[in-house]
Amino acid sequence: MKIKEFILNFINFLFDCQDRFYKRKLENSGLKKKSSKIKVTSHETLNFSCELNQKKEKAKEEIRNLAKKNLNEIKNLLIYAEKEGAKTYYIKNASLKLKPIKESVGFIFPKTGLNALYLNFLTRKKISFKTSEMFVFEDENLKMTDVIYNFYKWYFFNKKIEGYFENSSYLVKNIDELEKINFENLNLEQVIDLKQAISADREGMEFVINFIKETSGIKNAYNVLKEGENGASL
Repeated sequence: MKIKEFILNFINFLFDCQDRFYKRKLENSGLKKKSSKIKVTSHETLNFSCELNQKKEKAKEEIRNLAKKNLNEIKNLLIYAEKEGAKTYYIKNASLKLKPIKESVGFIFPKTGLNALYLNFLTRKKISFKTSEMFVFEDENLKMTDVIYNFYKWYFFNKKIEGYFENSSYLVKNIDELEKINFENLNLEQVIDLKQAISADREGMEFVINFIKETSGIKNAYNVLKEGENGASL
């Protein structure tokens, strides 16, 4: 967990610097970015940030309330998501079987094309080039932290909050692969997308740890951190 947090914080700092560089470059060019995600003026940026933070805090509070109501049956969160269209699949050796499409167990974004074809055959034994969002786990014996963390990601995606879209997370499916990214080839939008995805992943982990502190005490939160260092999902 400590190593992963260090990497996330370092990369976030790196993109803060690169973000400012590209914004200056964009402003000096006289061009306007069409994407609604990128705001050049300080006033627009402030308004966007405030609105985004409000959405995040509202979503976090809603997740917190749902999780607290279902502490004894935490998998009810997956049932909640399924009613909204996100099915859950339990597949033996799922982590190994998902590697060909560079996915991990847990929440998976909607897919199209060959990746969707592979995922459909794996989960439903059907041929289709399109999938909806879903959860894939290795078995039904799930830890509370795994359920809440992945439900958190789904919930933010479902609410269409920045940083929780396929196009803004495709570069950080596996934090260990960040070192392979050629940052010099990233354009402004990709830099912003990647920064948002990294922040989103970090915020999800922090939410789970804080939730465990609230409901089970600091000792259990410490155990969550230790599990993360030993290779757990957090």
